[in-house]
Amino acid sequence: MHILYILDFYKPNLGGVEVLLDAIINHFWENNQVSVLTWNFNWKLPEVEKKWNITIYRVRAKNLFDYVFQWIKKWKEIINNVDIIHANTFFSWIIWSKLSKKYKIKSVLHIHWFFGNYRNKLVEWNYFIKKLKVLKFKLLEYLDIHWNFDKYICISRFVQDVVKVYYWVSRDKIELVYNWMDYKKWQKWINKNKVKEIWKKYELNKYFSLLFFGRIEKMKGLDFFLESLPTLDINNLKVILIIHWNFQKFEEKIQQLNWKNIKHTNWIISSFTLGKAQIEIILWVKHETLANYISAVNAVVFPSSMEPFGLVWLETCVLWTPIIASNSWGIMEVVFWKVNFFEYWDIKNLQKSILKSYNWNFQNIPEKNFSLDKMFNQLEKNYKELIKN
Repeated sequence: MHILYILDFYKPNLGGVEVLLDAIINHFWENNQVSVLTWNFNWKLPEVEKKWNITIYRVRAKNLFDYVFQWIKKWKEIINNVDIIHANTFFSWIIWSKLSKKYKIKSVLHIHWFFGNYRNKLVEWNYFIKKLKVLKFKLLEYLDIHWNFDKYICISRFVQDVVKVYYWVSRDKIELVYNWMDYKKWQKWINKNKVKEIWKKYELNKYFSLLFFGRIEKMKGLDFFLESLPTLDINNLKVILIIHWNFQKFEEKIQQLNWKNIKHTNWIISSFTLGKAQIEIILWVKHETLANYISAVNAVVFPSSMEPFGLVWLETCVLWTPIIASNSWGIMEVVFWKVNFFEYWDIKNLQKSILKSYNWNFQNIPEKNFSLDKMFNQLEKNYKELIKN
């Protein structure tokens, strides 16, 4: 079986979706021929790379939008002897499926994400212009969802319900396949000595400590979380921010808000205060190192406005660290153990959840099992059924 995976980013860039797809690709290449089509975001990388039973095609383009159209020129070269195309709901999915029908290749759409969050937060000077743009997003998404796919892999019940009810996709084409979790590997990444080093460096024994990590896009909710801190009545509060993307933009935001007591290290902001909260900033850290920070704090805050599943929620639960999370999208399907939910965009509600956590008053949710092997078996079953039909 020859499987072609289409995704916007691939190694060396590994975000949440890329970590998931990398695990899937590493599983299937051993007994199948695998090709990967992706954007060449770093032109120093080779355009074609062969490793083990994997062929990686990297398409050169100035940006993601251009990449979608540029790779069509290489389509005949890449499509040779492909049995299954497995694409993902980002820029890549818009164009390729029409070509898959032309060449009579079975196609799978892995749905991780919707336009919904963006269209609902559009800000326009005119109400009718905003409505027209919202309609444009809805129409585009509807056409994309109904763009000749043979199977729809949904990563949560929430996503499945949206596809089934909102986009009227036939039930026999929908499959619920939860994302994976390699429990043993993630737990092995904890280094007790490094956890102690974090404790000592940030003096966490003196504080109630919260951790936020991720990108700073508005959908991740960092602004919302920071806005909740100035009036929060906790004297010994320390917040660690691990910023993974666009740190310069984050610095500009801090300067614009004129927050006080800002400390710099080599011209980079390293700490500041918000009300009674002391904020410590750390630039991007390796995925496997993150486990030590999660294990060192009292709770992790996930104020994201949209997460269809969210591996980092699951990874945090596996480390038995309490969570403060918004109750939006598929988050509630993922988390377990000690959790405090809050209504997104309600700062007072978030503050109440933080205070509950400070007093160690949590909702106890039974442990959940998201099996890596079960995910592989479900995908393989779908591939084989599509080829037979």
